[in-house]
Amino acid sequence: MAKTAAVLSAAILVVLIFGSANAQEQTKAQEPTKASPKYLNLRYDEDFSYLGGSEESYTKDLWDTIKWIKVAENLHLTIGGQARVRFESETNRDFGTAEPSHDAFGLQRYFIHADLRHADGLRFFLQGKFAYVNDRDRGGLAGLEDHADFHQAFVDIPIPVSDQTVTLRLGRQELQYGKSHLLLYMSLFLLQVLQLSQNQRIF
Repeated sequence: MAKTAAVLSAAILVVLIFGSANAQEQTKAQEPTKASPKYLNLRYDEDFSYLGGSEESYTKDLWDTIKWIKVAENLHLTIGGQARVRFESETNRDFGTAEPSHDAFGLQRYFIHADLRHADGLRFFLQGKFAYVNDRDRGGLAGLEDHADFHQAFVDIPIPVSDQTVTLRLGRQELQYGKSHLLLYMSLFLLQVLQLSQNQRIF
């Protein structure tokens, strides 16, 4: 009899534990999902319009104050940037036939962008690039150095067509195809033959 009571008590305890866990999961599922910042490779795809809602509707982030700046009625500005710092070291490049046989250098790349959007769809996006190669002895990396340039600059113009709106984009825009393995051949080659350490910061 005592054994039966012990088994029954254990069964009741298991039911209570699993029932409580299931109730907690259902409660969490019923809670609305809060919007949160998403920093993307293509910065123009980022959308911080959720910051226009109540503070309870989104997850706060350090950079919120510069992500949805009210310029005028229905006009908002987003500011962001990115820093990439990389160290590379080459030893016996080209099987030791080139001099110097050892070369250690640094690569720096900085981006800063501004995204101005109107509620009707009109938009201006501008991104500047600043790229530097430090202490490179052998040369050959001129394509990776650009002290100041416009990386992207375009305008979106909404055009009403029948019962829809078509966006016309004019300017210079970065595109990404799949995982970019075929297009970024130079970066992949460097990753294979060099020892490197990379640090990246995005806001």
